[in-house]
Amino acid sequence: MRNISTIFRREVSAYFNSPIAYIFIILFVFILGFLFFVFFPFFSQTSPDLRNFFFWFPWVLSIFIPAVTMRLWSEERRSGTIELLLTWPVQAWEVVVGKYLAGLFVIAVSLALTLVVPLSLASVTTIEWGVIFTSYL
Repeated sequence: MRNISTIFRREVSAYFNSPIAYIFIILFVFILGFLFFVFFPFFSQTSPDLRNFFFWFPWVLSIFIPAVTMRLWSEERRSGTIELLLTWPVQAWEVVVGKYLAGLFVIAVSLALTLVVPLSLASVTTIEWGVIFTSYL
């Protein structure tokens, strides 16, 4: 478990010590906001509806999740540290799980920042939080 947490911390710090994670998060939130507010005009609807917002989630995530996960291994190969990583006394599954959890953390931070849309909508009207919660799942 210690090896997994070490790899997780290293990958998360590598993401957030470079502008890559911030650019990813900004693009993710901007594209979802653009599709929700501009492409399908939210403000022209008569009742508040987040259906279009959650309609675009899988499409945008299908672009961004592979980008996040590809960086996990390609950065190791580019910097030449893949050999060093695989010669440590860690098992391959620990490396995979640590990198998976780091990628999942970056995606979770991105999704958490999209909570601004339902929270701002909840300040002006009543929304069903059960539907919102299950849509995020």
